[in-house]
Amino acid sequence: MIIYSLYILAGIFAGYVGGLLAVGAGILLVPFLTLIGFSPAQAVGGSLVAVFMSSLTSAFQI
Repeated sequence: MIIYSLYILAGIFAGYVGGLLAVGAGILLVPFLTLIGFSPAQAVGGSLVAVFMSSLTSAFQI
């Protein structure tokens, strides 16, 4: 259960810093995910999901 809390906090932190620096949060998630033990392919896949969700919400704004 603690590891899921770490994932959520990492996502919030990456989103905040990404917005502050005007870069995508996915760029910040890949190094973090590789540091905590994910393979590079899994980390890039997680980043792809973050970028896709961000793009999807931007595309459907009114």
